[in-house]
Amino acid sequence: MREITGAAGEDYAAAAAEAMDLDERVVSYAKALDISILNNGEKVQPAAPVEGTIRLLDAPANGFADVNVVHFDDATLEPSAMESAA
Repeated sequence: MREITGAAGEDYAAAAAEAMDLDERVVSYAKALDISILNNGEKVQPAAPVEGTIRLLDAPANGFADVNVVHFDDATLEPSAMESAA
């Protein structure tokens, strides 16, 4: 996993807000992450759904009422909202 920062990270945050029909000005915190599964250094797509947990150490201490996850397709970069839990 690696964080996508700078202008690229801001572009992903804006696209994620748009995919969720949110005005990006009301988004209080956003993090763009490249999460890949590797086998011998090569990216692989799992044959079955995969669950995971990510702890954001720099997230505001007050927590969030709503947490949303947006996945960007590797090939098309098309965003899609995912189910998530706070």
